[in-house]
Amino acid sequence: MPQQHLTALLGPGLRRGTRCCASPARGGAWEIGNVRGSSLFLGDRQVVGPQAPAIEPPAGGSVVDAEARTAIEAILDRLRQHGLIAE
Repeated sequence: MPQQHLTALLGPGLRRGTRCCASPARGGAWEIGNVRGSSLFLGDRQVVGPQAPAIEPPAGGSVVDAEARTAIEAILDRLRQHGLIAE
């Protein structure tokens, strides 16, 4: 496959020679811009795997730190938005 077509298919960050696997989407048609897999490795380290279970926001306790709770809830929201943890 010519380099420009491979780059358009996989995105600008992936080039021929990148150790990567891609497969057609369900039904046999390619999805442009989507790569499906069960994990992502950078070097020898897994950095993304299957979605983790939901994490409850902070509640209760004898000392309530509103600013910390707001920050923790924002972090949890971003992890949910990216699909790293369940809703």
